[in-house]
Amino acid sequence: MTTRNGPKKHHYIPEFFLRQWVGDDGKFERYNRPIPAKIMVRRSFPSEAGWINDLYTSPGDPNGIHWLELDIFQVIDSRAALVLQKMNAEPQVQLNSTERSEWTVFILSLFHRTPDNLQATITSAMKMFDETLDSARGIYPNLRGDNDPITFEDYRDGLTLAERRRSALNSLPSVMTNQAIGQFMHDMHTQVFTLPAGPRDFLLSDDPIARTNGWKTDDGHFAIPISPRKLFVSAWKLETLNRFARMKPEEIVAAMNTVSVEGARFFVAAKDQSQDRFIRNRFGRNLRSSIYSQPDIPLPLTKITI
Repeated sequence: MTTRNGPKKHHYIPEFFLRQWVGDDGKFERYNRPIPAKIMVRRSFPSEAGWINDLYTSPGDPNGIHWLELDIFQVIDSRAALVLQKMNAEPQVQLNSTERSEWTVFILSLFHRTPDNLQATITSAMKMFDETLDSARGIYPNLRGDNDPITFEDYRDGLTLAERRRSALNSLPSVMTNQAIGQFMHDMHTQVFTLPAGPRDFLLSDDPIARTNGWKTDDGHFAIPISPRKLFVSAWKLETLNRFARMKPEEIVAAMNTVSVEGARFFVAAKDQSQDRFIRNRFGRNLRSSIYSQPDIPLPLTKITI
């Protein structure tokens, strides 16, 4: 079994992304709520936010306990960091097809790697694992190895929670690189909106993507701040992007920041404290449900192991 060492801090909001909000001191304003009635703020390095110890560990996995962090998320993030750099460049550099695909995979990873969505992914995958396992009941005698229990019931009852969780985690890469969903997102109309001088900055939270309930609709779209002054928008129809372009910049900032801050469970990142009251009044007031309430983001498990 592989015993590679990996970092204990697993970032569900990567450092390279948080780094867009830092000042000259390399820090940003991090708002969090350690207890329900108290909002706290302090200057923080990107390495100090957006992570949980051992979030993606998979004990007993033959690929190593840290394979998901080392082989999947670090690779996704390293590629996306270069794409983000191009989108934030002035003047902006046009992305090629490969870079758009790498950015699409990164966006999909954000839908699955945050703590609540990860748990929803695992729960959904474990349910499908159990359903797949039950469907194999009739052919179990043909599948049974020399060291397996004689009956299907004994085999099923002998599976541990850790084994079922490992199977769920093994499905994540295929979910985040699902060809049908990825191609759909790749083909959506996209634009990076840059704020002019005047409006307040975009804020970032641990639930960073604003999205409609379904993307393949007349108004279907999602949006994510990629810096305090830039917003990436992807829409099913071109008219939706045109509608964004006709909005006042102040309206776009207000709408995006409201969704981001009200959806915050763990933290909000800001370049400064100019929106202190806004953040304190809205932190976590409207938490959004799991991605699996989104009709356009199913869980296409293609690699369930029994």
